[in-house]
Amino acid sequence: MGIVLYLVLFLGLIPSLSAAPSPPSITAKAAILIDAGTQEELFARNPALRLPMASTTKVMTALLALEKVDLQQKVRVSKHAASIPPSKIYLRPGEVLTVEDLLYAILLSSANDASVALAEALAGSERRFARLMTRRAHSLGAISTRFSNASGLPAPNHYSTVRDLALLMQHAVSHPEFDRIARTKTHTIKRRPGLKRYLRNHNKLLWFFPGAGSGKTGYTRAAGHCFVGTATRYDHTLIVAVLKSRSLWRDVRRLLEYGFQVITHRSNLGLVAGREDEEDSAASGEGAQSEEDDAALYTLQVGAFRNQQRAERLRDRLKRAGYDAYIVQRTFSDGTWYRVRLGAYPDVEAAREFAQGIGLERQAIVVPLKN
Repeated sequence: MGIVLYLVLFLGLIPSLSAAPSPPSITAKAAILIDAGTQEELFARNPALRLPMASTTKVMTALLALEKVDLQQKVRVSKHAASIPPSKIYLRPGEVLTVEDLLYAILLSSANDASVALAEALAGSERRFARLMTRRAHSLGAISTRFSNASGLPAPNHYSTVRDLALLMQHAVSHPEFDRIARTKTHTIKRRPGLKRYLRNHNKLLWFFPGAGSGKTGYTRAAGHCFVGTATRYDHTLIVAVLKSRSLWRDVRRLLEYGFQVITHRSNLGLVAGREDEEDSAASGEGAQSEEDDAALYTLQVGAFRNQQRAERLRDRLKRAGYDAYIVQRTFSDGTWYRVRLGAYPDVEAAREFAQGIGLERQAIVVPLKN
């Protein structure tokens, strides 16, 4: 009983692999979840419905800027740009910043004044820049999108669809500088003596969702709460886009968890899905399988941690209880994971029977030994 409680506290309840995951209940008027690797739509609600998209607009603003100018190009802030309503970082007329400074302000703090300053610098006016944004979006396949400004503030003929937003985000994160900036949690802009601007990313997934990547939030009364972003686990990247949500982070989290559960269910690998590097080695030689165990094709995974010490504590607790526990270390795009595993079994059913026998049928996950 102590082992079961320990696992529940560390891992939460893990769904059974026997049934396919059910689509989540969400509040958003439109939403889509796409497997970036296969382009399969794992979830879609009104994917082609045109809606205002608020500051998710800035994905295109940033992408177009990165395609056109150098990050260190200097930009002088106009009086008009400085007067744009919030969200903003309160730029001052005549202030000079780099394109990179402005992109941090745009992608982390959703700064409207920075968006307009960048648009004016690149195209001479925000209106001309918006036309370039629309043209580029259409060239990328986002043909149901139209931009009237660079910020996402309410405007006539300014709309998109969740399908288009997901497509634009996929193109954006393929640009290394966009991805680097957009997944930054905090940043400080220092351009004038005694003046520092502290930026904190509005993408809350970076703090509470393991595997979270680039993302952009948005909100206006007309658009409601909006988001487009990515998350990666075990070499699978999902793209989620949500428009007009009444409970944004709950919707986004439910969609992403559902997507990873679908991938897990299909692969029959539990929490582990996708390609892994066979040259990665175990974090500890204790309990690791040798060539003599070729007949045993499956094992039970009872925990996956980023913190090696937590994994070792769970392994040691299980070993003291008499179980053949060991750790396997794997490194993926989202970092290194330490997996705690139990035993070796000839098939899936044998592994499940053992898990049931020790009261871990809902916590343990059957995985192939080679993974």
